Amino acid sequence: MSLRVNLRVIVLIALGVAALALLAAWAMTLGTFPVPLSDVARPLIGQDADEHDLIVRTLRLPHVLSAAMVGALLAMSGAIFQGLVRNALMALLPLAAFLGAVAAAALVYVLTWRGGISGSRMILVGIGVNAGLSALTTFLIVRSHQACEQRLRLDHRVRRRQRPRRCDAARRRPRSSRCGGWSQPRRQTGCS
Repeated sequence: MSLRVNLRVIVLIALGVAALALLAAWAMTLGTFPVPLSDVARPLIGQDADEHDLIVRTLRLPHVLSAAMVGALLAMSGAIFQGLVRNALMALLPLAAFLGAVAAAALVYVLTWRGGISGSRMILVGIGVNAGLSALTTFLIVRSHQACEQRLRLDHRVRRRQRPRRCDAARRRPRSSRCGGWSQPRRQTGCS
């Protein structure tokens, strides 16, 4: 029995773990009592138990670990849900979706920063960014369907010129399978 190892997957997992460790160390420096990044590692490995030991090990480490575990569980449940509903977009572009979420979170963080982070300000900015990005998504979907309908109309005109004119008022045009079934209803007024 041979074991196949995909080097790309191993590299991506290693990069993800390294990024998680760096972000966790950075998160432990934040708070009302500032802790330098160099002093975060010492209490974690058991060296130099000084005044930062209580803050890092007792107060901030449980919060960071619970945030990392909740994030991993949410990612796993999202992947399971996308697998169950067989979302074709997520099957092709999971990295792009992740990067889009990171960019949105960074945008909220940058727009919230005013010499510090306020929880209520972050919530309000997050709601505003969510509304803006939802409007952009809706606009892109509508434009996509409009462009698809225009292509279908043009295709219909080209086909109509290539065939002899006949009366098919009694027949309904079947819905097109192109563009997700979006098509213009055919007029039932007379000959084409």
